[in-house]
Amino acid sequence: MDVADFLQELPTADGKRFAKRHKTSTGATPPFGTDALVQAWKESTLFKAMLSEMEQSAKMSGGKWPEVFNEPYPGTFWYSLTHCLERQAKLTIRDRSFLIGRMMQTLLVAVVGGSLYSNTVPSDSNTISGILYFGGIFGALTSMAMLPVVFAQRSVFYKHTRALFYPAPAFILSQTLVLIPLQMIEAFVYSTIIYWSVGLSETDNGSRYFTFMLVILSYNICVSQFYRTLASTIVTPSIAQTVSGIFLILMVLFSSYIIPANSIPPWWIWFHYLNPIAYMLKALMINEFMSPDYDFQVCNGSNCQRFGSSVLSSRGTPTDPNWVWYSIIILYTLFLFFLVLNYVALTYVSTDPVPPAPVVVDYSEGEYESKRPVGVVEIPFEPETFAFKDIWYTVKVGKNEKVDLLKGVSGHFEPGTVTALVSNVFEIICYFCSYGCMCVYVLCLQRA
Repeated sequence: MDVADFLQELPTADGKRFAKRHKTSTGATPPFGTDALVQAWKESTLFKAMLSEMEQSAKMSGGKWPEVFNEPYPGTFWYSLTHCLERQAKLTIRDRSFLIGRMMQTLLVAVVGGSLYSNTVPSDSNTISGILYFGGIFGALTSMAMLPVVFAQRSVFYKHTRALFYPAPAFILSQTLVLIPLQMIEAFVYSTIIYWSVGLSETDNGSRYFTFMLVILSYNICVSQFYRTLASTIVTPSIAQTVSGIFLILMVLFSSYIIPANSIPPWWIWFHYLNPIAYMLKALMINEFMSPDYDFQVCNGSNCQRFGSSVLSSRGTPTDPNWVWYSIIILYTLFLFFLVLNYVALTYVSTDPVPPAPVVVDYSEGEYESKRPVGVVEIPFEPETFAFKDIWYTVKVGKNEKVDLLKGVSGHFEPGTVTALVSNVFEIICYFCSYGCMCVYVLCLQRA
């Protein structure tokens, strides 16, 4: 029996039946249980020789570890970041269903929205405001759909950080940076279809179209980081879905579209200032309604003013064109703020589920016999152990490829037990698992 079998079988209560009437090389009783095994190891000559060698090495080195062993991670931050980026990019590219689904979603929503609001006249300010506001709702809902993906990645992150694979900032930045090219494509597709189908401003040589696309991209980056941060601070996906829905309702309510910004009560105005949708809507409305297409005058009695300025004033939106760039800067500032919160949540607010308490086994004499089932009908055969050695099992995958599921496996089956041979090829094992377990079970019964 090799060392692995010894550690798994003999020190346990079930291993007593193998060691009965046997003694160690020194004539002692084989150790049972964790404490007895540890004590036997510390009393062995191998442990004492290893301890003496470690003490001698410590004296020769002056008692200090080399500096390279004091580093928590194997390389520099740039090394960890580039490897995390490469890994995340491969995972994203391989997920074809995710990429195709995102692109089809963006294309479908843009086509439906563009056809619904096609060729809107400039005087219809409510319709134009609605399609601008629709971009914020669509971006938030798209980011909410990423919550299950974030939860799946979070469990992998906890496992890797416990093994000191990479620092948390490298993982967070790789997640963010890998999605930016996809968000740029989505912003281009959505902005192009919506902008020209609705008939928004074509003045200033089309520069307002590029400003529109930049605002949509900045908003998507900001709100996706917000929901990623939210998923990093909440334990379960069901709670995260509920909380994210509440935040979406609040962002919609305080975006200044339903309630003008100048009508929000003072004790709620702080949420408007932290609302990504509010800054997105403010930038898009100023970019559109401050164009020359809305320079015509509207009069209320003897009071006449520019139409675009009156629409902005009615919603509490400033008329200064510089607020377009102020809003973009604020969106990226919020993005950095959420990025830092994401780092804090993943590093200091661990939501990794607590593992169950270890099973405590009683290794006292007679414990194994006491657990034998009572009232079982004895079969009229002599129980025998079925042993096998060096078994190979190969299956054909595809046309010309073969996979070895079992590679020189040896072992034994005890009567009255169910034993399965498991390989590391998960996809194929899932297919053959039930059939293999049944065959093994039948073999055990036949030998029993």
